[in-house]
Amino acid sequence: MKKIEKVLFMLILMFAFTMTVKADDEFHSITITKQIVHADTAVSNSYHYTLTPINCNTLEGVQNCVTYGGQAKNYTLNVTTSNTPNAEGEIVVSATWNLESLAEGGSDGSYFATLGDYYFELKETESNKTYRIAVLSRMNSSNSPSQFWTIMQQGAADDGKKGPYEFVDQPTASLTLSKTVSGDLGNQNEDFNFEVEIKDYDGNAITESRTLTLSGDASGTQTISSSNNKVTVTLKHGETATISGLDSGWKYKVTELGATNYKTYIDSSTTDSKVTAQKTLSNDASKNSVSYQNVRESVSPTGIILNILPFIGLIFIAVGSGLLIRKKVNA
Repeated sequence: MKKIEKVLFMLILMFAFTMTVKADDEFHSITITKQIVHADTAVSNSYHYTLTPINCNTLEGVQNCVTYGGQAKNYTLNVTTSNTPNAEGEIVVSATWNLESLAEGGSDGSYFATLGDYYFELKETESNKTYRIAVLSRMNSSNSPSQFWTIMQQGAADDGKKGPYEFVDQPTASLTLSKTVSGDLGNQNEDFNFEVEIKDYDGNAITESRTLTLSGDASGTQTISSSNNKVTVTLKHGETATISGLDSGWKYKVTELGATNYKTYIDSSTTDSKVTAQKTLSNDASKNSVSYQNVRESVSPTGIILNILPFIGLIFIAVGSGLLIRKKVNA
């Protein structure tokens, strides 16, 4: 009799650690949502994710923790040029990955054979943003000898939801300024100063502090903040400077200071102006450029002669008339 009881007990244990019975609330996949904001141009990029086991010894305040015995898993989400921005300037791409392979392996045929909570870190390589995910290995609700496992999000707030796992990307932007000087009186060795005013996505003063990098013919760093949202750049003829570290979607306005003796044309405009209209930075760097042309010409000598020639003629007539009258008087 005892032998039969022992056999029955062993059979129950065997059934307890099988994964053949599916429970209604099993959840074996995760959904990643990638959102690119303040974009006006489609992008092509790949984003990389790693699902790494967390050792229970590094966690505090958790119960029933079991350290996963398998290896980390790697995944890739591709954003292509077919994913165009919507009316709000957002590109949203999602991917769902089945994680059945997490359970495959281990000495018992499943890495989740031991009942408990298994913790993982989901990390995006590009942003370093992470989520903590728990895989719960449980007996089913009917307490029959079967087991199931399900994925539960354990994000920063440990809210216990099942995703999706959202990763937001704010593209950076750069702005390039260039200068040319022409005309016979144009001084190509002269320094010309520019002031670049930066505002946020809504055209208001920025509220954060940001260090920007200048490269090209002007170099160094400058910091903008809520109290100082302007960058100064100095260029000579033929020089170019690029301001990096801005956000796409931010607004900018460029003003050339001084240059009072020059006519100034912006981006091949035929109107003399030293101030650009307020523009929005694109996530496409090729769209973010402003070129200034300063022109200073002397007055044409031909033009001067033509302008005073009638007066010279009048003078000669007057002098000639005076001489003629004088000659008659003397006669």
